[in-house]
Amino acid sequence: MIIAGLLSSKSEAEEIEYIAKIFTVKNRVRFIVRKEFINELLSKEENHK
Repeated sequence: MIIAGLLSSKSEAEEIEYIAKIFTVKNRVRFIVRKEFINELLSKEENHK
């Protein structure tokens, strides 16, 4: 992380990196959930044809 390297202390940099990792995981989980929801909708639509 470039921004984390510009902070005043190593602990601040580590904290920012940790927070960034949490948000990355959260966004990936959201993506997977949305993808599964869309797949379910498409599957239901194909079954109704």
